[in-house]
Amino acid sequence: MAPSFHGVGVCKWFNVRMGFGFLSMTKREGVPLDEPVDVFVHQSKLHMEGFRSLKEGEAVEFTYKKSSKGLESQRVTGPGGIYCVGSERRPKAGGSDGIGGGCVRVQRSLLQLSYTKGTTSTCLPIGAEVGNFCHVLV
Repeated sequence: MAPSFHGVGVCKWFNVRMGFGFLSMTKREGVPLDEPVDVFVHQSKLHMEGFRSLKEGEAVEFTYKKSSKGLESQRVTGPGGIYCVGSERRPKAGGSDGIGGGCVRVQRSLLQLSYTKGTTSTCLPIGAEVGNFCHVLV
């Protein structure tokens, strides 16, 4: 098992729809770094209630480990171990841009993608199937 380390920094960016992003570490084991270092963060590692996300620039403390892919966070909190604040935007189902407002569907018989904006009657929860239609995110 890889040893874990303590870092302090801010959220560099976080993709709410995909549930991951990167932290910009500015201190390692309490020592300021000359240049910030990127650390991967997944929403499952965030210490907070409800929908888990981070806001760009949000101050964080975290434990992390070295992996074959780079540095990965293991537990992310706000300063002093408090809950993370999170972003204001929540993802909506559907919408090819990750913001919502539409529905992406695949017609299996034609294997054709179509985007139906504002057609709530054809939008179903992601993964739901009706007839030959399977609603997915792209």
